[in-house]
Amino acid sequence: MRYGEETIEQVRQAADLLELIGPHVALRKVGQSWKGLCPFHGEKSPSFNVNPERQAYHCFGCGAGGDCFRWMMETEKMSFVEAVQALAERFGVPLPRAAEEDASGRLFAALEEAATFYRRTLEDREAGKDVRAYLAARGIGEEMQQRFAVGLAPAGWDGLAQRLVPRFGAAVLLEAGLVVKRERGDGVYDRFRGRVVVPLRLPTGRTVGFGGRALGDETPKYLNSPETPVYRKGRFLFGLDLAKKAIREREEAVLVEGYFDAIGLVQAGVEETVATAGTALTLDQCRLLRRSTPAVALVFDGDAAGQAAAEKALVPCVQAGLKVRVVILPAGEDPDSLVQKGGRAAFDTMHAAARSPIAFLAERHAGDREAALRAAAGLAAKAEDPIVQGLLVEEAARTMAFDAKALGREVERTKGGRESAGVPRPVSRPAPPAAPTTVREAPRNAHDQRAARALEASFLELLVAHPELLPAAAEAVDPAWFRSSEGRAIALRLLGPDRRSPQAALADPELPEDARSLLSALCAGAPRFPAAERALVDGVSRLKKRALEDEHARLLEEMKTAASRGGSPESIAALQRRMQDTAAALRALASEAWRKETA
Repeated sequence: MRYGEETIEQVRQAADLLELIGPHVALRKVGQSWKGLCPFHGEKSPSFNVNPERQAYHCFGCGAGGDCFRWMMETEKMSFVEAVQALAERFGVPLPRAAEEDASGRLFAALEEAATFYRRTLEDREAGKDVRAYLAARGIGEEMQQRFAVGLAPAGWDGLAQRLVPRFGAAVLLEAGLVVKRERGDGVYDRFRGRVVVPLRLPTGRTVGFGGRALGDETPKYLNSPETPVYRKGRFLFGLDLAKKAIREREEAVLVEGYFDAIGLVQAGVEETVATAGTALTLDQCRLLRRSTPAVALVFDGDAAGQAAAEKALVPCVQAGLKVRVVILPAGEDPDSLVQKGGRAAFDTMHAAARSPIAFLAERHAGDREAALRAAAGLAAKAEDPIVQGLLVEEAARTMAFDAKALGREVERTKGGRESAGVPRPVSRPAPPAAPTTVREAPRNAHDQRAARALEASFLELLVAHPELLPAAAEAVDPAWFRSSEGRAIALRLLGPDRRSPQAALADPELPEDARSLLSALCAGAPRFPAAERALVDGVSRLKKRALEDEHARLLEEMKTAASRGGSPESIAALQRRMQDTAAALRALASEAWRKETA
């Protein structure tokens, strides 16, 4: 069977590329990537790069590259579907059957319709008046409401059901978690009623559920969507779709427990904030964060429950290889109330005083030295990296005035049940891929060909490094402007009618091999641009100019051919008019570029 893009995306997000490749290749961290000797061809200097953030690997020696699916296909000799199934089983992603794939599409459509309904209810002049005032009083202004698509579930029993049941049927709404079956008789009623609601969105932007907050004293105060075929709480982080850029730039994520805490911090300017939604922090969530950042700051409530949750959260953070710190808030404060009272400055003060995991445990268990040592040993035992484990033991011994060797023995005793990683299996070494070819007629000479490929690769590199520019690029660039077959194949997937992320394009089993090699190289090595928006404008202008020049040359050749073969005056005149239009467009483009340079 074929799996839909959402299913493939879920598997890709769950898979850990470093975990897959690590047993076969000795990798060393260099910047944001990991390097090692290529397993696909013999080499003495490492040219094999793995970029866990972009979920791509590439050898700059032989050109082999791809994503988690390609790795399984190459090393285990699997088909694409078999690779999806194997990765789903390994990383705990339930796969739908063919009928379920169609059902998932209906669930997503119903969830998007619900988000629109809630949003329009909040925007309604009368129905949303009091709630808009309530949100403003909490510091959630219009900009934040729009940014997080905040909505209002009306107080009635079936406002949403009446709207959506005729279109989708009650069964779909039940499966999406939008309605609840009546205990007596037939029919359904709305799950969210009289609540402020926020959509829970994947990094791709697709809505998978909702979180609702009571407007009065209703219980529960917070209500979340149940787990559904498209929503897994333990693999989801609220706000990640909006925070990814800020997280990459700051190289740290701020993690809170609730979506209103996240919105409050973002309102205060802490844009790298994400939240768990109704679940304790999981290893899958930490691995998801690890793809975008090496570090995380835990900012939980200042009460005993919040600090207990922070202690539990340290374990998956350390297991995932995150550098973690704990921000301790004053008793009775939560992240939202902190910034409401003191603004960004209050958060920055608390953040600057964040504790290391060991310092936090020592402070939390200050009255019970044995509990502090056991907590420190238990945390160190969870570290996969022996260097990290050693540093935790060293800090704990120093901070708690305890013998490091004795503490190390306690760590080993705690680790007791862990299985050996075993001996790495060798990886087969297929021959290096053939050099890329193109189906289009080559430019006039080798220099032009190299320049054409360099221009296209540079523009695609920009889009891979800054995926937030993809919508603007898609509006301005026609994939047909790309001369090389591999560049055009990538551009069609990133900028065409069914545009997708670079990672999704890399997973496309129909992507030609030369295009896959180029895209994996870009995903593995493309650096961030210091002035990305300016680079986008410049790249669009250069591609458009080249496309117009190509069109002008093509029309000239066509007109010469028509004249030599005795074409009609009308057809030749039409070609001349089209050449004049193209020349005018080139002059306008040059004039615009000159104005920008001299402004």
